[in-house]
Amino acid sequence: MNSIDWKNYYNREHEIYRFTPQHDPAENWRVAFVTALLPASQLDRVLDAGCGDGHLCGVLATRARRVTGCDIAFPRLQLARQSVPVSMAELTRPPYRTGVFDLVTLVEVLEHLPEPVPVLRALAGLSRRHLLVTVPYKQRLQIALCPHCLKSFPLDGHLTEFDEPALRAMLAEAGLRVVKLDKFFPPAAWEQSAAIRWWPRAGREALRRLLQACGLVAKDNAL
Repeated sequence: MNSIDWKNYYNREHEIYRFTPQHDPAENWRVAFVTALLPASQLDRVLDAGCGDGHLCGVLATRARRVTGCDIAFPRLQLARQSVPVSMAELTRPPYRTGVFDLVTLVEVLEHLPEPVPVLRALAGLSRRHLLVTVPYKQRLQIALCPHCLKSFPLDGHLTEFDEPALRAMLAEAGLRVVKLDKFFPPAAWEQSAAIRWWPRAGREALRRLLQACGLVAKDNAL
């Protein structure tokens, strides 16, 4: 997957999928989990790294004096800037001063990164108090077809699987100390009613057979 142009991928992803409660019911659950983990103390400056369409930024703006978002995808920043100031940024080289934020959030981003440890180190350096990270829990990596180029790629751009030991090990490698670690499981009713990001659930069996015929997934792998 090293040949994938991830910057181009995320600049086109918005054509298919939006990170808002109106387009993805799971966004409400993700944001609720984040707000439950926020420190009780007063927050001054907050950075949402990989802010996407800016929904979380808008929520954070009700809890902090100043919120900034950054992302690699220009079309998403156009939406996010309706809520807070934003910057286009590669997360390995964020354009901010060391220790300028009270809190940096990295929500459902780490699993997308080809090199997550340098990003964790860079973002931790921006915060003088807290770095809040969330990842999918025990979500198996899956291969699908890009709707643009019809080449194989990791579904949703996920490159890394996480469980608690894997996340703790990665944070330790980045030189970070875990203060709190929690898990959240959305209600089953959401999982049954939510739309699949890339294809309707009814079409996934046909997609799986196509990928198997092309030799892109093993016969015992499900999408």
